[in-house]
Amino acid sequence: MATRTLVRITIGRAAGKGRSRTRLTDETAGFGALRALAFASLAALALFFPAAVHPVTLADAMNAALENDSSLADARSNLVIARNSLAKAAAPYGSSLSLSASAKGSAGTESAPAPGGASPSDIAKSVTASLSVPMAKWLTVALSGTTDLETNGASLSLSLSPFAKADSQAEAAWQKAVIQSESAVRQSMLSVRREYRAVLTAKAEYAARAAAVTTAQNALSKIQYLVELGKERKSDEISAYSDLMDAQGELDAAENNLATAVQNLNLRTGLDIAADAELEALDPSVERILADADAWYARSADIRLARLSLRSQTEGTASAVSLPDLSIGTSIDDGKNWSVSAKISVSPDVFFQKTKSSADESLAIQRRSFETTERNVRTAYANQASALAMARRNYENAQRFVESARLSETETRLLLERGEAAQAALDSATEKLLSAEYQLAKAAEALENARDQLDMAWQLSAE
Repeated sequence: MATRTLVRITIGRAAGKGRSRTRLTDETAGFGALRALAFASLAALALFFPAAVHPVTLADAMNAALENDSSLADARSNLVIARNSLAKAAAPYGSSLSLSASAKGSAGTESAPAPGGASPSDIAKSVTASLSVPMAKWLTVALSGTTDLETNGASLSLSLSPFAKADSQAEAAWQKAVIQSESAVRQSMLSVRREYRAVLTAKAEYAARAAAVTTAQNALSKIQYLVELGKERKSDEISAYSDLMDAQGELDAAENNLATAVQNLNLRTGLDIAADAELEALDPSVERILADADAWYARSADIRLARLSLRSQTEGTASAVSLPDLSIGTSIDDGKNWSVSAKISVSPDVFFQKTKSSADESLAIQRRSFETTERNVRTAYANQASALAMARRNYENAQRFVESARLSETETRLLLERGEAAQAALDSATEKLLSAEYQLAKAAEALENARDQLDMAWQLSAE
């Protein structure tokens, strides 16, 4: 006598309680069609999440991240700020033009007031215009002119400061902003690629966990049937029920992982990708040009920033020598009157050079920091190369695992068609295949992430 146990899968929302699932088992002596349920698990996600309208490729996600990632917007703003500071540091930017007008006269005194007030001829009027243009840090040219509307006058003057020190901070800030913006683009692109692959892996995990739940349900139903026949003990039923609860907990965790992975990808890209969206499959067989140790070092953002800091500190140390403050001025007017002036100021540091001593120590610190950065970058390359080799081995092992599981599933299906195997055997083989495919998805994700780190396409430009 065949025992019929109800089987129904309901995945939906309970009012006021978020997501809820009710699973009963519906099968005959064969204990259900596991394969159909396992492959339908991703379709069931459509009840949780909005359906995808269009397939989303990795290129789509990367292009969207370029427009939406806030870190890139910050990098662009920093570039504009640095460019403006560099422009302001140019010598002509310090030019100034002034225009002034004045009028003065006399209103008389209390004892002898001016009759009818001051006459127009008693009012002195003048208009003065001056232009000052810094040609360099050490040279300024000034031109001024004055008129009282009847006579005109003009003068030209030069101001020289031979010991004035050039300021290279604006140039260094601009170069730093460029390096940081390149690094921001690289990090954003690598991040969106990782997050895209994480969604693919989470999908595979959900399918595998759903298959495990169905297998546990079938095992529990079988034991319940045998308990009714007196061929199994009640404790075996309790143990099977515990296995089902464990499988259900893993499925809940997989669902949360998928939701989190999708959310992370949407936040970075600004897209509205659904959990059941069709994504582009990974293809680790695509060849890439990977950086060697020298290319990794030459294109490292850390090295470029450290080298820039070292150069800036070296220039700062060279200009830290305290010198007398010498200024020389000369002028000539249209009346052929001329003048020459000179001024020298000496501070105590000219004799003790404490500023230079401090700068030397700062330079020594910067050199040690650069050497540490060099070691760290070379160590990072060795670690990345080792991680890539390990990821390749794991991926190859996962491929063999999938091939074996697929062969087992195919053989079991043929045996079932000939009546030499039970449905439960095919259900178990299918679950193992889905589990193997999940392990392969994880290995492929790790391999592609490791290859990204060394891919020359994602290294910073050397210029």
